[in-house]
This record gives sequence, structure tokens and C-alpha cells, in this order.
Amino acid sequence: MKDFSLCIAIVMALVLTIVGTVGAISVSVSPLYVEPDGTITVAVQDMPDGTECTMSWEVYIDETGPDFQWNIVGLTFPVNLDKADFRVTNQNTVTNKFTLANDVPDWGDRELILEGNSVNGIWTGSFGIPKGDFINGSWPTIQNEGTMVAGKSSVLTLLQWHGTKMANPRIASQTSGGPDDFSLSFSFSGIESGEVKFTILANGVNVETDTVVIGSPESPTGSILVRSNTMGAQISLDGVSYGTTPAMFVIGNVPPGLRTVTLVKNGEVIFSKQVMVYANRITTVVANSGIGPQPTTIPRPGQSGALNIRSDPWGATIRIDGVYYGVTPKMISGVSAGDHTLTLSKSGYNDYTATITVKARGVTPVFARLTKGTATVSTLGGIEVYSYGSSNPVGTIDPSDLAGMNRPVISNRLNGILYRPAL
Repeated sequence: MKDFSLCIAIVMALVLTIVGTVGAISVSVSPLYVEPDGTITVAVQDMPDGTECTMSWEVYIDETGPDFQWNIVGLTFPVNLDKADFRVTNQNTVTNKFTLANDVPDWGDRELILEGNSVNGIWTGSFGIPKGDFINGSWPTIQNEGTMVAGKSSVLTLLQWHGTKMANPRIASQTSGGPDDFSLSFSFSGIESGEVKFTILANGVNVETDTVVIGSPESPTGSILVRSNTMGAQISLDGVSYGTTPAMFVIGNVPPGLRTVTLVKNGEVIFSKQVMVYANRITTVVANSGIGPQPTTIPRPGQSGALNIRSDPWGATIRIDGVYYGVTPKMISGVSAGDHTLTLSKSGYNDYTATITVKARGVTPVFARLTKGTATVSTLGGIEVYSYGSSNPVGTIDPSDLAGMNRPVISNRLNGILYRPAL
């Protein structure tokens, strides 16, 4: 067994994306805390044959290197997923070997080994693509191992299983895809502490999100500040919806690695972007589609200018015509020429509001001195803070507290909201 550091976090996202008209599918995850090597069970009810599903597993490991290894033990599929394929991607690696051992009733044993060298730290292996295999029976071995890129301290693995629940035409004894009610049980080998995260979607709707704690996880995570001025779209991170745009919010406890931000409007994906999240840092994402009405007018060439906004004290939140633009000091380009309403706010100070005139093809300087106030929070309100994978906010943070958040250490204010003890 490889020597894992004490800071090990496992985040596993089990996503069931259902295509077609099916009945209501319910899912439960238990228990929500296990000791190392403890068994976790995902129970599924009312999944009929003909259901097309994709299961995406994500495993994040803090590893000191130069080698890495993880195992999932005891996984059994009591249903058959046919027209199936599988894909695995490792990040921050040099060499890779992924081993699957499968025991299928009335079929026999089979073993799959995918291996290869990474390109720019990323490696992908696959089988059955497109839809040329099946997923069924027990999997006594699921093992990922290899060597890491020098200087890296983590490995992120993305697994994707895809298929349709139906009888396996290769096995005559199978007359259906299996029971509509079933469970998946498994444990993790060699994991002293971490988390297992499950997100379940049915017909594109998030029906369950649960996090199972293994031991006492201590692995560092990152955060994402998401801002969108697009009107009337659903904004999501890794398949979990965080409301309707325009919006701005912070998501904490995000596992490091590539994350996907999407905007969906009228059933159509109008924006999708992968962003890299780093431990102990915050990543800013501006998710604007350019499709549909925006809250501010897009200036034509020659009819825009720039603003150089400063304030005393610095770190004040900037809103122009009600739209957030960051914190002072800041140079903002592409602002339509003419009059605009500028509002600056900072916790403990009175809001500053003025009408400013932006010069075309020029830079308009703005300096504002904020006065002390009795309010402890700006009248403009705070930015909602979420924990990764949960669509319910855990609190708010003043935008000015996010100034300089791309430093290696996230502010104590944000951590205090994310890890506030339960009352």
C-alpha cells in the first residue's frame, strides 16, 4: 500500500443523468459518517429498464508522491447497463495504470488494464466507446496507480460509466436489466480520512446531494467566486444549480481540479467553461453568455470609455448601474459613454452613490472618500456563500472581504462562514 499523507480527501460524485420519460427515482445515501474501510450504501428505487444513465466518480487525493494509488472495494452492480462505455482521466500524473476486474454471472471473469503516459500532466483511458460494452456483476478490483508530476501534491481522477439499463443480449439468462430497486455498496481501502460526495440527478433534476465523511478529513479545498450578468439563466457548478442569473456568489469547500460552470436557458446550454480550482485559493469565474438581454447596454465601437475608480478606504465594492464590478482600486474598460450610477460600499461605512459621466475613448478618474457609519454591513447586502454541492446558502460575506482573495490563504472571514459550528 502506498504511503498516503494524513491529509487525504476523497470526493466521489455519483451522477445519474436520466434521459427519457421515467417514473420518479428516489435515492438515499447512508451512513453519512464512516470509519476508515467502512461500508457506504447508495440505495436506488424505481429505476425502470430503458433508463440511460451516466455515473461520474471523482476521486481527489492529497499525496506527497512520487507514487499514488487508491482502491474501491466491494462494488457490485445488481443491474445491467448495456450499450455502455467507460472513461478515466488522471491529472497531475506522469505514468498511469488503471485496473478493473469484473465477475459477471453466466458470463465469466474479465480484466481490463488501461495504462499510459500523461501529456502535460493529464492522461485519459477508455473502453467500449462509443457504447460498445456492458457494466454488470461484481468488481473485486478497481485500482488506480502511477507516478506524479514533480512538485505536485495531489491527484484528481475522473471516472465515467455510461449505459442503458436493459437485459444483456450476450447473456441468454437475462430477461431484464435487473430490479428497479437496488443498492450499491462499497468501501475505500487505505483511506484514513476524507469525504465522499454524492450528487444524484434524475431527468436533469438534482434529487439528492449528500456528503459522507470518512475519518477526520483535513485536506485543503478551494473556492470559486461566480459572477454572471446574463438574464434568466440557471447557473450550475458540476451539475448542481445555484439559482437564476443575474447572480454573484461564493462556493467554498471545492475539491481542487477542473470544475465546470454552465448556464442553461430555455433548456439550452448557453455557456460552459472548465476552470481550475487550487487548494487554499479562490478562483473567479465570469459566466456571461452574450445571448439574450443583459442588464447593461453593450456599447458600440467608439462609444465606450474606461473608469479608474479609487476610494478611501480601499477595498470598497463597486456597482455600476446595479452591476457588480469588483472592489477598489480598479480600472474598468468597455463602459458605455454617458451617465451612470456608481455605488461604492464597504462594511462599517456609509454607501457612496453618485452619478458619473464616462468619456468616450478616454479614462474617467473617480475618487470617493467613504464616511464611517453605524451599520456593520453594507445596505447593498452581502454575497451568498455556499458549500460545494449544496444548493442552500450557509451565510453571506461582504464583497470587500474578498479583496485580494487570489492570495494563497483564503480570508478568515470566508472560512468562518463555511465552518461555522452548528447551533
